Amino acid sequence: VMDDLREAGCHLITLGQYLAPSERHHPVVRHVPPDEFAEYKSEALARGFYGAASAPLVRSSYRAEELYRTASNQLSSLWPYSRSRPNKENPKRARLSSSPTQRLFYK
Repeated sequence: VMDDLREAGCHLITLGQYLAPSERHHPVVRHVPPDEFAEYKSEALARGFYGAASAPLVRSSYRAEELYRTASNQLSSLWPYSRSRPNKENPKRARLSSSPTQRLFYK
C-alpha cells in the first residue's frame, strides 16, 4: 500500500491504531505495539515519504503542521524553488502547490 501511495504522488503518511468508538462498532482485532509503529515509520521514510507520523494514537490531523513543515523543508532542500514543476526529464517531479492557502503536495 505504501508503494501505491508513493506512486500516486503522496508525500506524507499518518499511521494509527483503529479504536472502536463504541461496542456497536467493529471490535479491535489486535492492538499494535508502539515498536511496530516505529518500524512502519522507518519503512515509510525508506520508501520515500517526506514525512511520516506513526504511533497508536496518531490520526490524520496529528501534528499536521509539524509534519507538513518537515516535508516542505525536505522538498525545499531538494529543489531551490518551491513551485518546481514537472519537466520532460522527470514528469512525476514533486512540487508544492502555488496556492499559499492550499499548501498541499501534488505530483
